[in-house]
Amino acid sequence: MKLLEKTAIITGCARGIGQATARLFCKEGASLVINDLTDEIFTLEKELLDAGCNVVAVKGSIADYETVEKIVNTALEKFGKIDILINTVALPHRKSIMETPIEEFDRIISTNTKAIYYPCKAVIPHMIERKYGRIVNISSVAGIRGGGLLGKSTYACSKGAVTSLTKGIAREVAQYGITCNVVCPGFVKTPRNDVETPEAVERVIKQIPLGRGGLAEDVAPTLLHLASDDAAFITGTVSVVDGGTTMV
Repeated sequence: MKLLEKTAIITGCARGIGQATARLFCKEGASLVINDLTDEIFTLEKELLDAGCNVVAVKGSIADYETVEKIVNTALEKFGKIDILINTVALPHRKSIMETPIEEFDRIISTNTKAIYYPCKAVIPHMIERKYGRIVNISSVAGIRGGGLLGKSTYACSKGAVTSLTKGIAREVAQYGITCNVVCPGFVKTPRNDVETPEAVERVIKQIPLGRGGLAEDVAPTLLHLASDDAAFITGTVSVVDGGTTMV
Protein backbone atom coordinates (compact mmCIF):
# COMPACT_ATOMS: atom_id res chain seq x y z
CA MET A 1 0.00 0.00 0.00
CA LYS A 2 1.49 3.31 -1.12
CA LEU A 3 -0.28 5.49 1.48
CA LEU A 4 -0.25 3.30 4.57
CA GLU A 5 -0.15 5.43 7.75
CA LYS A 6 -0.64 8.62 5.70
CA THR A 7 -3.42 11.14 6.31
CA ALA A 8 -4.92 12.94 3.33
CA ILE A 9 -7.38 15.78 2.89
CA ILE A 10 -9.31 15.62 -0.38
CA THR A 11 -11.51 18.56 -1.30
CA GLY A 12 -14.43 18.45 -3.71
CA CYS A 13 -14.75 14.70 -3.73
CA ALA A 14 -18.45 13.84 -3.66
CA ARG A 15 -18.25 13.15 -7.39
CA GLY A 16 -15.90 12.86 -10.32
CA ILE A 17 -12.12 12.93 -10.02
CA GLY A 18 -12.19 13.68 -6.30
CA GLN A 19 -14.45 10.72 -5.61
CA ALA A 20 -12.30 8.34 -7.67
CA THR A 21 -9.22 9.63 -5.84
CA ALA A 22 -10.80 9.09 -2.43
CA ARG A 23 -11.67 5.52 -3.33
CA LEU A 24 -8.15 4.83 -4.62
CA PHE A 25 -6.47 6.42 -1.59
CA CYS A 26 -8.71 4.33 0.66
CA LYS A 27 -7.51 1.15 -1.09
CA GLU A 28 -3.91 2.34 -0.68
CA GLY A 29 -4.26 2.63 3.11
CA ALA A 30 -4.71 6.37 3.70
CA SER A 31 -6.82 7.91 6.44
CA LEU A 32 -9.03 10.54 4.86
CA VAL A 33 -10.79 13.79 5.55
CA ILE A 34 -13.14 14.34 2.61
CA ASN A 35 -15.03 17.48 1.70
CA ASP A 36 -17.72 18.76 -0.60
CA LEU A 37 -20.59 21.25 -0.71
CA THR A 38 -23.40 18.70 -0.85
CA ASP A 39 -24.79 15.96 1.36
CA GLU A 40 -23.44 13.45 -1.19
CA ILE A 41 -20.17 13.65 0.71
CA PHE A 42 -21.79 11.70 3.54
CA THR A 43 -22.82 8.97 1.08
CA LEU A 44 -19.17 8.63 0.06
CA GLU A 45 -18.13 8.67 3.72
CA LYS A 46 -20.42 5.71 4.45
CA GLU A 47 -19.15 3.82 1.39
CA LEU A 48 -15.53 4.26 2.46
CA LEU A 49 -16.27 3.39 6.10
CA ASP A 50 -17.97 0.20 4.90
CA ALA A 51 -14.83 -0.53 2.86
CA GLY A 52 -12.73 -0.33 6.03
CA CYS A 53 -11.27 3.13 5.51
CA ASN A 54 -10.59 5.59 8.33
CA VAL A 55 -12.54 8.56 7.02
CA VAL A 56 -14.47 11.60 8.19
CA ALA A 57 -16.51 13.96 6.00
CA VAL A 58 -16.74 17.73 6.38
CA LYS A 59 -19.44 19.52 4.38
CA GLY A 60 -18.87 23.10 3.24
CA SER A 61 -17.35 25.46 0.70
CA ILE A 62 -13.58 25.78 0.66
CA ALA A 63 -13.99 29.25 -0.82
CA ASP A 64 -14.87 30.02 2.83
CA TYR A 65 -11.71 30.02 4.95
CA GLU A 66 -13.65 29.02 8.08
CA THR A 67 -14.65 25.78 6.37
CA VAL A 68 -11.03 25.15 5.42
CA GLU A 69 -9.93 25.68 9.01
CA LYS A 70 -12.61 23.23 10.13
CA ILE A 71 -11.33 20.62 7.68
CA VAL A 72 -7.73 21.05 8.85
CA ASN A 73 -8.69 20.99 12.53
CA THR A 74 -10.78 17.86 11.96
CA ALA A 75 -7.82 16.10 10.36
CA LEU A 76 -5.50 17.03 13.22
CA GLU A 77 -8.02 16.09 15.92
CA LYS A 78 -9.01 12.81 14.25
CA PHE A 79 -5.66 11.62 12.90
CA GLY A 80 -3.00 13.84 14.51
CA LYS A 81 -1.29 14.93 11.29
CA ILE A 82 -1.73 15.90 7.65
CA ASP A 83 0.58 14.32 5.09
CA ILE A 84 -1.29 14.97 1.86
CA LEU A 85 -3.57 17.66 0.44
CA ILE A 86 -5.51 17.04 -2.77
CA ASN A 87 -7.49 19.99 -4.17
CA THR A 88 -10.04 19.13 -6.85
CA VAL A 89 -12.68 21.88 -6.43
CA ALA A 90 -13.55 24.16 -9.37
CA LEU A 91 -16.57 25.84 -10.89
CA PRO A 92 -17.05 25.04 -14.59
CA HIS A 93 -17.63 27.86 -17.06
CA ARG A 94 -18.60 27.57 -20.73
CA LYS A 95 -19.15 31.19 -21.81
CA SER A 96 -16.95 33.33 -24.03
CA ILE A 97 -15.55 36.68 -22.92
CA MET A 98 -18.34 38.46 -24.81
CA GLU A 99 -21.00 36.44 -23.00
CA THR A 100 -19.54 36.73 -19.50
CA PRO A 101 -20.71 39.52 -17.17
CA ILE A 102 -18.02 41.11 -15.00
CA GLU A 103 -19.57 39.80 -11.77
CA GLU A 104 -19.58 36.27 -13.21
CA PHE A 105 -15.93 36.57 -14.19
CA ASP A 106 -15.12 37.73 -10.64
CA ARG A 107 -16.99 34.76 -9.16
CA ILE A 108 -15.23 32.14 -11.31
CA ILE A 109 -11.75 33.58 -10.79
CA SER A 110 -12.28 34.09 -7.07
CA THR A 111 -13.76 30.66 -6.38
CA ASN A 112 -11.36 28.64 -8.51
CA THR A 113 -8.26 30.31 -7.08
CA LYS A 114 -9.47 30.41 -3.47
CA ALA A 115 -10.27 26.69 -3.74
CA ILE A 116 -6.52 26.10 -4.11
CA TYR A 117 -5.02 28.99 -2.14
CA TYR A 118 -7.06 28.60 1.05
CA PRO A 119 -6.41 24.87 1.71
CA CYS A 120 -2.72 25.27 0.87
CA LYS A 121 -2.36 28.25 3.20
CA ALA A 122 -4.11 26.33 6.00
CA VAL A 123 -2.07 23.11 5.82
CA ILE A 124 1.40 24.42 4.96
CA PRO A 125 2.30 25.61 8.50
CA HIS A 126 1.62 22.10 9.83
CA MET A 127 3.62 20.53 6.99
CA ILE A 128 6.52 22.93 7.61
CA GLU A 129 6.53 21.96 11.27
CA ARG A 130 6.79 18.29 10.32
CA LYS A 131 9.18 18.91 7.37
CA TYR A 132 6.94 16.77 5.19
CA GLY A 133 4.03 17.25 2.83
CA ARG A 134 2.55 16.34 -0.53
CA ILE A 135 0.21 18.84 -2.20
CA VAL A 136 -1.48 18.08 -5.52
CA ASN A 137 -3.82 20.55 -7.22
CA ILE A 138 -6.17 19.91 -10.11
CA SER A 139 -5.99 22.41 -12.97
CA SER A 140 -7.03 21.71 -16.57
CA VAL A 141 -5.65 21.56 -20.08
CA ALA A 142 -7.82 24.66 -20.61
CA GLY A 143 -5.20 26.53 -18.60
CA ILE A 144 -2.57 25.38 -21.09
CA ARG A 145 -4.56 25.82 -24.30
CA GLY A 146 -6.39 29.01 -23.32
CA GLY A 147 -9.71 27.19 -23.33
CA GLY A 148 -11.15 24.78 -25.85
CA LEU A 149 -12.95 21.51 -25.31
CA LEU A 150 -15.66 22.40 -22.76
CA GLY A 151 -14.04 25.45 -21.13
CA LYS A 152 -13.57 28.95 -22.53
CA SER A 153 -11.46 32.01 -21.67
CA THR A 154 -12.68 32.77 -18.14
CA TYR A 155 -12.32 29.15 -17.08
CA ALA A 156 -8.91 28.99 -18.79
CA CYS A 157 -7.82 32.09 -16.91
CA SER A 158 -8.79 30.57 -13.56
CA LYS A 159 -7.02 27.31 -14.36
CA GLY A 160 -3.90 29.05 -15.62
CA ALA A 161 -3.84 30.81 -12.26
CA VAL A 162 -4.03 27.44 -10.48
CA THR A 163 -1.01 26.18 -12.40
CA SER A 164 1.03 29.31 -11.69
CA LEU A 165 -0.01 29.32 -8.03
CA THR A 166 1.06 25.69 -7.67
CA LYS A 167 4.51 26.41 -9.11
CA GLY A 168 4.91 29.43 -6.86
CA ILE A 169 3.97 27.44 -3.76
CA ALA A 170 6.34 24.66 -4.82
CA ARG A 171 9.25 27.12 -4.85
CA GLU A 172 8.32 28.56 -1.46
CA VAL A 173 7.95 25.26 0.40
CA ALA A 174 10.58 23.04 -1.20
CA GLN A 175 13.13 23.92 1.49
CA TYR A 176 10.83 22.31 4.06
CA GLY A 177 10.56 18.93 2.34
CA ILE A 178 7.13 19.69 0.89
CA THR A 179 6.27 18.98 -2.74
CA CYS A 180 3.54 20.74 -4.69
CA ASN A 181 2.43 19.62 -8.14
CA VAL A 182 -0.46 20.20 -10.50
CA VAL A 183 -2.43 17.76 -12.65
CA CYS A 184 -4.17 18.98 -15.81
CA PRO A 185 -6.90 16.63 -17.03
CA GLY A 186 -8.41 16.90 -20.46
CA PHE A 187 -12.03 16.00 -21.15
CA VAL A 188 -13.16 13.62 -18.41
CA LYS A 189 -16.62 12.03 -18.27
CA THR A 190 -18.00 13.29 -14.96
CA PRO A 191 -21.48 14.34 -13.75
CA ARG A 192 -20.40 17.94 -14.39
CA ASN A 193 -20.37 17.20 -18.13
CA ASP A 194 -23.78 15.51 -18.19
CA VAL A 195 -25.33 18.85 -19.20
CA GLU A 196 -23.54 18.72 -22.55
CA THR A 197 -25.39 17.45 -25.61
CA PRO A 198 -24.26 14.16 -27.18
CA GLU A 199 -23.24 16.17 -30.25
CA ALA A 200 -21.00 18.47 -28.18
CA VAL A 201 -19.36 15.51 -26.45
CA GLU A 202 -18.81 13.79 -29.80
CA ARG A 203 -17.07 16.90 -31.16
CA VAL A 204 -14.80 16.95 -28.12
CA ILE A 205 -13.91 13.27 -28.37
CA LYS A 206 -12.94 13.70 -32.03
CA GLN A 207 -10.17 16.04 -30.80
CA ILE A 208 -8.68 13.37 -28.51
CA PRO A 209 -5.98 11.24 -30.21
CA LEU A 210 -6.77 8.20 -28.06
CA GLY A 211 -10.31 8.35 -29.37
CA ARG A 212 -12.28 8.40 -26.13
CA GLY A 213 -13.18 10.62 -23.24
CA GLY A 214 -11.23 10.17 -20.05
CA LEU A 215 -12.60 8.65 -16.87
CA ALA A 216 -12.08 9.92 -13.34
CA GLU A 217 -10.28 6.62 -12.75
CA ASP A 218 -7.78 7.58 -15.49
CA VAL A 219 -6.74 10.66 -13.50
CA ALA A 220 -6.70 9.32 -9.93
CA PRO A 221 -3.53 7.17 -10.34
CA THR A 222 -1.50 10.26 -11.28
CA LEU A 223 -2.70 11.95 -8.10
CA LEU A 224 -1.75 8.83 -6.15
CA HIS A 225 1.75 8.81 -7.61
CA LEU A 226 2.38 12.48 -6.83
CA ALA A 227 0.99 12.05 -3.31
CA SER A 228 3.18 9.05 -2.58
CA ASP A 229 6.82 8.80 -1.60
CA ASP A 230 7.54 7.46 -5.08
CA ALA A 231 7.37 11.12 -6.15
CA ALA A 232 9.61 12.49 -3.40
CA PHE A 233 11.89 14.24 -5.94
CA ILE A 234 9.09 15.68 -8.07
CA THR A 235 7.84 19.20 -7.38
CA GLY A 236 6.53 22.17 -9.35
CA THR A 237 5.57 19.94 -12.28
CA VAL A 238 2.53 19.93 -14.56
CA SER A 239 1.23 16.42 -15.27
CA VAL A 240 -1.14 16.32 -18.24
CA VAL A 241 -3.73 13.52 -18.38
CA ASP A 242 -5.65 14.22 -21.58
CA GLY A 243 -5.47 11.32 -24.00
CA GLY A 244 -2.99 13.23 -26.12
CA THR A 245 -5.12 16.35 -26.68
CA THR A 246 -2.33 18.84 -26.01
CA MET A 247 0.53 16.96 -27.64
CA VAL A 248 2.67 19.17 -29.86
